[in-house]
Amino acid sequence: MKIASNQEVKEYTNAIYTGFAKGCAVGAVVALGLYQVVKRKQFFTTMTATTKTFFALSIPVGFGMTNLEWVSLDFDMHQYGFGEGSEAALEEQKKIENMTSGQKIVYYASENKYKLIAGAWAASMGGSFWWVNRDKYMTKAQKIVQARMYAQSITIVLLLASMLLSVNGPREKKNPLDLEYSWEAIAAKEEAREKAAGLPTRIPAKTSEQ
Repeated sequence: MKIASNQEVKEYTNAIYTGFAKGCAVGAVVALGLYQVVKRKQFFTTMTATTKTFFALSIPVGFGMTNLEWVSLDFDMHQYGFGEGSEAALEEQKKIENMTSGQKIVYYASENKYKLIAGAWAASMGGSFWWVNRDKYMTKAQKIVQARMYAQSITIVLLLASMLLSVNGPREKKNPLDLEYSWEAIAAKEEAREKAAGLPTRIPAKTSEQ
């Protein structure tokens, strides 16, 4: 494990602060655009000041925290070769690039199935409520129940699809970082270093079968 120097800590801190600020700026633009769209809508005008403030702040902060996380991962990747910058991950990326379009779709859907389910559920909930909200004869409580039923039905379909992907998709693979820092990988590197230096090998990478 490498201990970060004071300079590296400073660079990391500056990077995430800058990333957070940029994300908040983008989120503020998005929030302002949404405000222009909904400022005269009845559901918005009837909100309390506290609720309006919450929505006004949650969008920029959400964008800021998301971008902060991406900047943090990007910094680690380029500074220490973690994640997508590691040798094992780059080899995995090459395998993905050689896949057909259909295989790539199945691969990415399988890798991100829970994110897709959560996003699709949220989208279906909003879409369902918008659809049933067009009915002028249903009460607000009835509309919410009806929208939830539609969303739940869509979620069940998505869960079944995720099970199908788990069965027919790519088999679960080991984390490239776990492979890189496993005792076999460390022993192989140490053996190569000793051979290159002309030293007697003390840690054979693999023992021969008797």
